[in-house]
Amino acid sequence: GIPCIVGTGRATKTLSDKQIVTVDGSNGNIHDGKVARRIATSTVTNILRESIKTKTRVYVNLAQPELADIVAARNVDGVGLLRAEFIVAQIGEHPSYLLKQNRGDEYTDKLYSGLYTFAKAFNPRPVVYRTTDFKTNEYRALKGGQEFEEVEENPM
Repeated sequence: GIPCIVGTGRATKTLSDKQIVTVDGSNGNIHDGKVARRIATSTVTNILRESIKTKTRVYVNLAQPELADIVAARNVDGVGLLRAEFIVAQIGEHPSYLLKQNRGDEYTDKLYSGLYTFAKAFNPRPVVYRTTDFKTNEYRALKGGQEFEEVEENPM
């Protein structure tokens, strides 16, 4: 991944494109230009062994429930985006199809289970959950979806 800083409020007005800056995540400072900093090898070893606390918050975007515990054990502040469509895709069946078969509780239970996996792993850190933004063609591709979704040329 590529580190980034968001939510600064005025950085896009203060900094110019391609301007080189040095970000001090430990103290929350930004310096103009490249600031040289030497770290002793023993310090690097200690940093790798210990959790680093900075003013910079690190959130992950995560979709695979099987990785929730592994990623939660890392030095991250929570999940910045958990997309419902990944859980819906894993369920693999159209929600209306399940409702028609009187299996609505099954759908709800699977959504709950998917979300719970992440919430439990990251507790008490936040997990930002975005409800599905599937387009009709994606819902149509789920089992039973052809019965409930029309074909659209531009399903936006």
